[in-house]
Amino acid sequence: MASGAESDGEEGEELGIIRATLIRELRNVLDEYPDDGQILKEMIQNAEDAGASMMKFVSDTREFNRNVSPVDIRKNPHLKFLKGPALYAFNNAKFSERDWQGIRMIHTSIKEADPLKVGRFGLGFKSVFHLTDRLTIVSGNFLLYMDPFKGEDRCCILKKLSRIKRSEKECLLQGLSGIFGVDEEMFQSGHYPGTMFWFPLRHEANDLSSTVYSVDKINDLWQAFKTEASGIPLFLKKIETVGLYTRRQDKQLSLDFQVGLATSCLDSVRRENITFIEAIIAAGGQMPETKVWNSLIKEVEMLDDHDGQSVVQSEKWLVVNYHPGGSDLSPELSELCNDPQLSYKPYVGVAAPLEGQTNFQSQIFCFLPLPLESRSPTGLPVHVNGFFALSQNRRHVKWPTADQMSHQVHVEPSLRWNRLLVEQLLPACYSMLLTRLRELHVTRPLHFYTMWPDMSSVTEKWQPLVEPLFVTMATKPVYCTEGGQWVELANALLSTITDDISTDIKRTVHKAYLVCQENLIVLPQNVLEGLSLSGGLSTVALATPQRLSRLLQSCLSQFESQERCHLLAYLCDQKDLSLLQGLQLLPLQDCSFRAFTRQSSTTFFCQEQDLRLFPGLETHFCSCKLPHDLRHHLHDIAVSGNYSLRLMAEKDVSHLLMKSIQCRFEQREPIVPLDDQWLQDVWNFLLKNFSDSLEDFSLMPLMPFLQGNSFVLKPLIGNYVCKEVSGMDPLSDNLITCLTKLGITVLSHLPDDVIRHPQVLGQLVQWPSPQNILTLLSHISEGESMQSSTVLSFNQASTDEDRACLIKLLDDCRDFVLNINLRKLLQQLNLFSCLPDRTITNVACVSAIAPDHLPPVPVPRQMLLCQESRDRRVALQLGGRVESLQDISREILLKMQPDREEYSLEQKQQFMIFFMDELVNDKLLCQLARRV
Repeated sequence: MASGAESDGEEGEELGIIRATLIRELRNVLDEYPDDGQILKEMIQNAEDAGASMMKFVSDTREFNRNVSPVDIRKNPHLKFLKGPALYAFNNAKFSERDWQGIRMIHTSIKEADPLKVGRFGLGFKSVFHLTDRLTIVSGNFLLYMDPFKGEDRCCILKKLSRIKRSEKECLLQGLSGIFGVDEEMFQSGHYPGTMFWFPLRHEANDLSSTVYSVDKINDLWQAFKTEASGIPLFLKKIETVGLYTRRQDKQLSLDFQVGLATSCLDSVRRENITFIEAIIAAGGQMPETKVWNSLIKEVEMLDDHDGQSVVQSEKWLVVNYHPGGSDLSPELSELCNDPQLSYKPYVGVAAPLEGQTNFQSQIFCFLPLPLESRSPTGLPVHVNGFFALSQNRRHVKWPTADQMSHQVHVEPSLRWNRLLVEQLLPACYSMLLTRLRELHVTRPLHFYTMWPDMSSVTEKWQPLVEPLFVTMATKPVYCTEGGQWVELANALLSTITDDISTDIKRTVHKAYLVCQENLIVLPQNVLEGLSLSGGLSTVALATPQRLSRLLQSCLSQFESQERCHLLAYLCDQKDLSLLQGLQLLPLQDCSFRAFTRQSSTTFFCQEQDLRLFPGLETHFCSCKLPHDLRHHLHDIAVSGNYSLRLMAEKDVSHLLMKSIQCRFEQREPIVPLDDQWLQDVWNFLLKNFSDSLEDFSLMPLMPFLQGNSFVLKPLIGNYVCKEVSGMDPLSDNLITCLTKLGITVLSHLPDDVIRHPQVLGQLVQWPSPQNILTLLSHISEGESMQSSTVLSFNQASTDEDRACLIKLLDDCRDFVLNINLRKLLQQLNLFSCLPDRTITNVACVSAIAPDHLPPVPVPRQMLLCQESRDRRVALQLGGRVESLQDISREILLKMQPDREEYSLEQKQQFMIFFMDELVNDKLLCQLARRV
């Protein structure tokens, strides 16, 4: 080289660029493009660009022409290409003249006038060399063999179908006969109305690739394709069906999988796509004057064969495609649209799942989905499509590097292009999709809002889409009120209820706004955050608790009891008691409601077990049939003293209890069953809270008096004695009868709940002893009217047995000191038989006591006949005095004098006989007797 330079003089030696071999360049392509399902998508994209409506792949598992000798290959070169196993790829579009050129390019591709074509037969198509060394193409009138091992100048052989040799034709038919229109007639006519690719699988490593491709690897491609198959038809304008087939040794062709548009939507989709494309083409390579967009409902059907059983899955999608008009472009985007180095069109699309999808994960599309990732690359709830600038291997959208972003260095046009699609075009398209979704989700607003972005999920590179989207949506009528109306934010009332409020309470609060004809909207967190970011919430009216309080003043009558409790709980949670003023939300025990005011009658708050003490006063008490949290709120209100609700205090109990008894029994005698729970509850309450004194309850009928199978309730304070107590003699029935007539109530049975109270036995109810009975009588004697009624009652109704019992009682207590009142009472009781006529009288009327030994004639005046010693002792105890026989005899003799003659002759004779026997020694009496 040095000598050559010297011979050329000072100008130097001219040298050319050393290029890699074709095989080396293809290896570089394969390094860029991974060996996966992208291979099939590249061929689908080329078919789409060609205008095909269907794409079919066939895995031919048969082995033929595989181990042909070099001698045979020299004789029949086509045998290198027409071998099996193989992959066939068919679409129903034909190669154009430019396609035959493009298929032979490596680092460039062709584009036709159609502005929506991604590019034909660029590097992506060359990734088929992952699986094959040579390929065959049949399309229209031609057949092409491509053998990269022969070098770039001789690698392709193009033949007319009409001139195919017989042996070559037989090989072609061996593989393709009966597949998608390939037959003998095709060769006779010299024309094939579609395109067929034949890729024989590599069966040994070589300089192009060390990867050996088997039928199993084709099955792996099948599986990879199935995982993202539902997205294949979403943004394509021409391809409607893609099928995967297998051809086995019996030459039978079986359908393994198929994805495509359902027949039900085909006509409308075709019509909309044609209109969309024609509107863009009509601009003649320039921007349309106005935006071009369409909205499609695509139903995608997938048929999958499982061991001979076909399983059909159907999914519905809403797809919106958008191409801006010239006036819609920013200056920067307009500049890039006219950049000849880019040749991109500002075309985007968005697809939202409607039904049938499972485990949906959003993807990025450049007409076809980019490879699946472990998580959504956008974090959006929808698929996004765009004429993006992609990485060399078409697997990723190109973004600025971290260094470019941090140092603000020059950003190449393709990166700016992608940013502007995200910031400007996709928000506009997304807003159209949401507007259309609103029409489809009239009755399902919650599902509709799930299609809005969630700021916390959207990935960093796609965040710029969110704010402009929400700015646009803030002015659209896409906010559903609780009444089912769709309104703009400016006409809405935004709910401020937080997620920690129960569903039932939320529902009732929302009903309140609905009843009051307010346009209440309830927005999920993702929508709220987006609107907040965009400033959309700055002017919207808020449904505050204060507003709710004002509205409820006039509409509470339309709410049931439970709903009123929900409203009360919500307002209490706000920690502002003024919100309750005037609202009829205070729940009472009778299920009615009272207004929260400071002037109304007191409503008491107490525990449920205490409330049982006051039957009939349900309107006086706050309800106990409430959730714990609400009861807690009401307790705090009662403590605060802000309203007429207050805690029941000890001083309130007696008043309320008396009122309850009056309400329950009205004017009737209070009678309760023996096992009455109310009575048990009352006495348990009194034991717990009033063990030291029952003074406040003295007039209440709380003392149980057994009458038959019931208790008659007597006033708590009375003249009570217990019939029997363990360790003491019981009162006899006769004495009980007697005491009853004296106004003493004998309690023959006291429930345990009553006896346990320390103020009962020995205090309110006396022990059954004579002394305690006298103590009761002493109490009775203290009231003049009581004393009179007791005397009258006893004197009118007492029997000999009653009198005998009382006399015995008094005799047993002869050591008991009788006070003046008690003595006076007892003196008025008719306890004694009276001489001379044996009538019953008392000491107050007759104080004289007849002597033990009486004359045989009537005594001259009334005297108490006390034949029993105890009678005499009691009479003496009550102030009686024993008359002597001499005094009585003197009075008799005086009445027998001639001038008086008050006794009969017979009586005189009887007395004189008695006199001679008993009194003859009394000189004074003898003088009187002589005059008789």
